[in-house]
Amino acid sequence: MQSVSSKLFNANTKASLEKLDEQITKKQAEVSSGKKDLGLAKDSVSINRVNYINKALSQLDRFTDGIRVAASHLKTQETALAEVENSVMRLYELGLQANTDTLSSDQKKLIGAEVKQLKLNILDRINAKDQRGNAIFGGTIGKNDAFVINDKNDVRYVGTLEEGSVSISENRQIASHLNGHDVFMQIPSDTGEKRLFDIIETFENSLRNGGMNLDQTIKNLLNAHTHIVETNSSVGGKINMLTKRAESNEAVKIEILSELSSLQDTDLAAAITDINQLMLTKDATQQIYAKISQQSLFDFIR
Repeated sequence: MQSVSSKLFNANTKASLEKLDEQITKKQAEVSSGKKDLGLAKDSVSINRVNYINKALSQLDRFTDGIRVAASHLKTQETALAEVENSVMRLYELGLQANTDTLSSDQKKLIGAEVKQLKLNILDRINAKDQRGNAIFGGTIGKNDAFVINDKNDVRYVGTLEEGSVSISENRQIASHLNGHDVFMQIPSDTGEKRLFDIIETFENSLRNGGMNLDQTIKNLLNAHTHIVETNSSVGGKINMLTKRAESNEAVKIEILSELSSLQDTDLAAAITDINQLMLTKDATQQIYAKISQQSLFDFIR
């Protein structure tokens, strides 16, 4: 029969081997997953920090998504505004060309036909949609057209005056959905605000009536061009700001991920060294246990 000392030795040795097996299994899991074992009792401070960092990353990703959506929408606006700029400049050039009494009736008809086409081109561009199918100059109207034209060729704005905004940081939003009323229906002039399509319609009517005295129309077209250029410059400024914000967010994310890595990721070299050391300890323990188990207690203490 085993003595009390022998039984105690066996129990202690078994417990030590089980603990070594548990430690080896955990280290092997860390090597396999590449992540440290952050047991609650083992490292509660690190666990709390990891949870905080993950929440910060989630929030940062949400803001980055907002920046991406806003930038995409604004770039679509920028492209459309650039095309409208070109069309309005062409209308201005046609106004200068038509502001003379030397043109024939046929020549004025040709100019009138081009003016009509430019008007339709402008209407098409300002009713453009973004990647999600929303009107880019409709405020918060959504997927409907921001401008409509009736059977009398009158163009009306049917979007909202509210400009949709996107959160790009915890304390900042940016207006990304311009409303077309402010951009195209309030053109500054020395005789009060004008609607772009009213200016074009006046031009068309003047051409039909002989094309005389286009001075005011020419001034209004130049004012419209300046207003649209300034609007597009503002859009470009927003895009540049969003680009910088995205770069800043990416730099912050790299720093956060670096800290997260230091908290979570396993030092593979150190972990493998630990496994080897634990295996050596286990082997030595097993050898001692086997040797002692083959001896009587008397032989062992002799």
